[in-house]
Amino acid sequence: MDLNGTRWALENVNLQPGKDKPIWVLENSGKYSTKSMYRFLTPRGGLDKRLTKLWKSKLSMKLKVFMWLALRGRIQTGVALKRKKWKGEANCIICNTPETDKLQRGAGLGKGAKEYG
Repeated sequence: MDLNGTRWALENVNLQPGKDKPIWVLENSGKYSTKSMYRFLTPRGGLDKRLTKLWKSKLSMKLKVFMWLALRGRIQTGVALKRKKWKGEANCIICNTPETDKLQRGAGLGKGAKEYG
């Protein structure tokens, strides 16, 4: 932005005396809440019943988070890591197939985890 553009952008700015106070526009109270941020970041519409069932399950939190990432396609598999110049193997060391295929089928996650896919 050049000097004229900066002047134009600042023309309608009105400074007031006193301290600045942050206001969270996603809440009527003006205060930040995780719930309002979550609603803002997630797609509107119906709840994903798989995720509701997952979070209410008796699985360990570590496995819940892993499953949540897997369901959203966010697991760093060997194939994805290879694209980032990782030096390890891209395929599964047991069956020599791409790990992304196994994650999509729910292979290797155990009986309890497969129920949620």
